Amino acid sequence: MNDIIRHNIRPQRYQLSVICPTQAVKAARREIRAAAQGHGLKVSSWNETLLVGECQASGAPANWMLATEFRSRGDASMHFLEAVMQRLGNLPLARVRLDILPGQIRPEWSAGVRPLAQS
Repeated sequence: MNDIIRHNIRPQRYQLSVICPTQAVKAARREIRAAAQGHGLKVSSWNETLLVGECQASGAPANWMLATEFRSRGDASMHFLEAVMQRLGNLPLARVRLDILPGQIRPEWSAGVRPLAQS
């Protein structure tokens, strides 16, 4: 999987999601944004979600999920992920995940039907 991401030269959409306890949210937010800015990534969306069900069941402090979407080449996204992990290495994280999001759906052309050429 790592080779697939690293050798992808076309920009793809990615989502980085981090689950951390309430006391680490502010630091995680700051470090993720700083890493994105340092790697020249433009964040297209940012979501923060309180994971209520987990904290009510266990009685532990609440966890938050921070999710950011960005567009990047595969090698740049791996460098970004490495930088995020270095910056967040001392925080109590429950999960860090990088997903490749589906791109725009292109029509499948049959052998007999081609799109019109633009002049």
